[in-house]
Amino acid sequence: MKDESGYGTVAALALLLACVLLGVAASVGATALVVKHQLQQAADMSALAGAQGLAVSLTEVSSVSACEEAASLAADNGAQLLDCQVGTWDVRVRVGRQVQLPLVGGLELEAKARAGFDDLGL
Repeated sequence: MKDESGYGTVAALALLLACVLLGVAASVGATALVVKHQLQQAADMSALAGAQGLAVSLTEVSSVSACEEAASLAADNGAQLLDCQVGTWDVRVRVGRQVQLPLVGGLELEAKARAGFDDLGL
């Protein structure tokens, strides 16, 4: 008959290692999800700021463009404006941010948003 003493210790250590790895993976995923939500919020607010800038430029002469407004608000929220397209009645933006995640390294996350007046049927 084989001596199985110490088997419980090895099994417990293996289970503990699996739990630690699962916890780290969950932490990395949760961090990426939080940053993605923050980026989406920055994109939404940037698009709204751009649409407001567009509305001002339609009603009066303004030295600040819709995309400059969107870029400023994106920067205030820790994001970088990657793309800005101004239509006749709307503004579409794409923002991004570089994130350092444990075990994954650098990751570029992006979010898009649109705000404007074309939904009003004008």
